[in-house]
Amino acid sequence: MSQFNLSGSMSDFRSTTHCLLVVAGAILLLSLYLMLPKDLLTQSTYGTGLLLLVAGLNVLLFLEATRPLWRGIHPNIGQDIRRVLVLVPCLLFHLLTPPGSLLLLLALALT
Repeated sequence: MSQFNLSGSMSDFRSTTHCLLVVAGAILLLSLYLMLPKDLLTQSTYGTGLLLLVAGLNVLLFLEATRPLWRGIHPNIGQDIRRVLVLVPCLLFHLLTPPGSLLLLLALALT
């Protein structure tokens, strides 16, 4: 849950475990959607759903994991290493999902 400080703005502190669970959940949800049988949905519905899912997961991942980890400052090197180890999959998810989803949509359109 989000915590508010005295000035009313949201605190950007999230534990690395919380952020790692958000990344794992996003990857799991995307992989479950991609494993759906193609005949369950029409091609246009499947492609639209995939595009909306990827966009929503990118926003959720940015707000719940990437931004707090990027802005987080930890007092010792052990916490900082854990933060970086979780931040790398977040950034890779952001970098790889838009091109991957666009290529998948293009492949679906060509078939």
